[in-house]
Amino acid sequence: RKNRWKVNAQPVCCHLALQSLSAGSVLLFTTGKTSGISCVSLAKKIIEMSNTDNSLSPINFVINKSYLEDLIEYAAFLLGSDHLLCEALRNGFVFHHGDIPQSLREKIERAYDRGVIKLIISNNTLAEGVNLPIKTIVLANVVDQSGSGNYLPNNRLKNIIGRVGRAGRERYGTVMIPAIHNNSLLLRMVKEAL
Repeated sequence: RKNRWKVNAQPVCCHLALQSLSAGSVLLFTTGKTSGISCVSLAKKIIEMSNTDNSLSPINFVINKSYLEDLIEYAAFLLGSDHLLCEALRNGFVFHHGDIPQSLREKIERAYDRGVIKLIISNNTLAEGVNLPIKTIVLANVVDQSGSGNYLPNNRLKNIIGRVGRAGRERYGTVMIPAIHNNSLLLRMVKEAL
C-alpha cells in the first residue's frame, strides 16, 4: 500500500479545484498542514494561479464582500495582516488546519457554510466531522501522515469522501482524484470508500 503519488500533482489539484468553483463549493483535501502537498503549499499555488489568471480567482465567487472583509480583519487581528491566511482570504478562499486558532476556524466554517467563500483547503480538521455544504472534493493528498508512506485507511478515506453531497445540504457531489498516472490501488480504494 505504498504511496505512488507524484509531487507535480499539486498544480493539477489546484486547477481542478478552481475549475470546479462554477459548480459550487469545493474542498481541496490534503493530509498535510505545512509540508509536502499541504494546506500551506496548496494555498500558495492557488494564490499564484489566481494572480496569473484572474478569471480563475476564487474572489470571483465570493457572494458577500463585506462579510469577507470582516473575516480578513479578524484574521489580521489574530495572525497579522501579512499571514498567508490573510492573503488567501484577500484572494477569496481559505485554508483550515489545527494551527489556526479555534475561534478563527469557527468563523471560517461559518463563512463557508453560508456560501460566502466557495473554496476551502483543509486537512482532517475539517474533513472528518463538520457537516458543511461540499459539492466537490479534490483529493490532493491522501497519504497517511504517520510516516508509513501508506494511504489513509479505508474508514478514514470513507469519512472524508462522505463530506460530499451530504443529505440536506447538497443533493449529490463529485469526488476528484487528480492522479497523474494510473494508480490502480488509489482508484480501487476510493471506489471502495464510495
